[in-house]
Amino acid sequence: MGIAASGADKSNISNCALFVFSYGQDIQFSTLVLNFNKITSIGIGYGRTEFHFPTCKAIPGRCAQPVVRIIQQISKSLMGIVCGFYRMNNEMIDFLKSNPENAQVYIDENYSSVSGKFHVENDTVFETDKAWDIAKFLLKKCDPSTDKVLQKLDGVPIDLAGDWDGSQYIRPDEVKEIYQVLDQISHDKLIEAYNQQELIKNHVYRADWFDEPNWDYILSHVDTIKKAFSKAAETEEYIVIHFH
Repeated sequence: MGIAASGADKSNISNCALFVFSYGQDIQFSTLVLNFNKITSIGIGYGRTEFHFPTCKAIPGRCAQPVVRIIQQISKSLMGIVCGFYRMNNEMIDFLKSNPENAQVYIDENYSSVSGKFHVENDTVFETDKAWDIAKFLLKKCDPSTDKVLQKLDGVPIDLAGDWDGSQYIRPDEVKEIYQVLDQISHDKLIEAYNQQELIKNHVYRADWFDEPNWDYILSHVDTIKKAFSKAAETEEYIVIHFH
């Protein structure tokens, strides 16, 4: 899922439409009216939702962020949550921590968006689809370390006062530690550890999505996570975990 803005200046997003794309699902939504600055959401066609802002009412710049956050929550509930693992340096982390109220939107625009300033796939950006939580759960379950290093995969919130789905970061020293453990876990161990009822009991996201596990799909998430930590360990940088 990705979000891209068109139309007006993003600092004042009146007269603007946001398009949210799903992954190959033919989704038809009924018209949804959200009573916040009279935003109207209309679902149209093949996996696309348009969010239209009324031309008759300007939205000040200070309102832009809460509007975008509401749109993100709608899109998540309609199409599902995906998870990005983004490599960032110390300066970027300091910037995000000093601007927590803007961190989510900044990461969306500069990393998640394919046209983002810092979006370089398999370099700064490592995206996983909707089996990210299944992959993380299995990796943690198969953690061979005595002190269970992979519990650090959840990271620390950038905005300690923010909402539950805010971005988290993992320090460079922890990134190295995590990668050394990830590198010891084989596909076979993960497959052996899979238990759907256990996943469901632990409220793992999309645990009940498969009648039978699609291992090509699930293991591709594992490999992406390993690649992200390998690259960040090599460059001695942070990993930011971002849901969008």
